[in-house]
Amino acid sequence: MVKLRCGVYREGTVFSVDIELAKDVEALQEKIFEKKRYGERYKFDASELTLYLARKKGETTWMKHDLTVKSILQGGRSTGYEEMLSSWRLNKKELFGPDFQPGEEEIHVLVELPGSGVSVPTIEPHALQEDVD
Repeated sequence: MVKLRCGVYREGTVFSVDIELAKDVEALQEKIFEKKRYGERYKFDASELTLYLARKKGETTWMKHDLTVKSILQGGRSTGYEEMLSSWRLNKKELFGPDFQPGEEEIHVLVELPGSGVSVPTIEPHALQEDVD
């Protein structure tokens, strides 16, 4: 079991999930979906989350979790990060590899919410208003 730290584009939030490296990316999508409780806030499925490795293609260093990360994530998706396909195993050499050990102050996964999910909340705005009668 490893702890992967995830950053969410647009939200600017960072959180961690515990997962077995033998699992596939689809299992990670489901863990993230449950942890962030997206099903309660939006109308989309866990499979609609797009996940990226939080290191640039060809590089070995992970994105640093520092004071600048919130504004970077809120700025939207950056190019140069490799998308993780749902069928890939997390221990695949191109992802984390079998011997992955997370370091301190690192972000390992970048999460992009589907465009339709962000704009379609499951709670209607009028449902939140109190009756004034």
